[in-house]
Amino acid sequence: MDTATIVLGIGVLISLVLGLINFLWGPAILARREKVTVVNSEVYPEFLSKGARVDTRLGMGPLFIKNPALSIEASCELVLTRGQKEIEVKEVELKFDRVTSDKLKAYFQIPRQNRIYLLGEPTKVNVLLPVKKSVQFSAERLFDCTEEFQTQYDKMGSGSYPEFIQPLLDKLETKYQICWTRYDGQRVCWKFPQKWWRNLGKRLWG
Repeated sequence: MDTATIVLGIGVLISLVLGLINFLWGPAILARREKVTVVNSEVYPEFLSKGARVDTRLGMGPLFIKNPALSIEASCELVLTRGQKEIEVKEVELKFDRVTSDKLKAYFQIPRQNRIYLLGEPTKVNVLLPVKKSVQFSAERLFDCTEEFQTQYDKMGSGSYPEFIQPLLDKLETKYQICWTRYDGQRVCWKFPQKWWRNLGKRLWG
């Protein structure tokens, strides 16, 4: 038996052994990896006219809007769908669609980073995510109007709804990302609408 044949035989044997190890241990390794899924995500933008009442949390009573404002309520649930023990979620945030939010900045004082942070119930930043049990994260924010908005709004007359912002609010409601940071600092983002082709190639392990 020549040397080439021996080397080929050893290579085939090694491949068979590695294949057997992968077959036996592969499912166990995958079972130990955590996977987090975003469910029941919702973004609800609403225009509030001057004098509108806003009910606040934590028993602080209602607020009455002094100037026109944009209210954004956002929420989602994270579920640890695969893993053997609970993991810590350090931070959850909602990222606005950049093009849409940049246009909205002409009318409302949207954060420069185009994002808001979602807190676990009731007001926790760091949350333990149990196995196969959903945890809700939410936020309510008010953004004051700009002088540009006030100028256009005044031209419409009191009591009118500012139709010129509605297309932007519709996009804000449907185009966004949910991002979270887990215990080891890894940051994972999921883009909505939740279509499978939108997230090809992204790391969805939480």
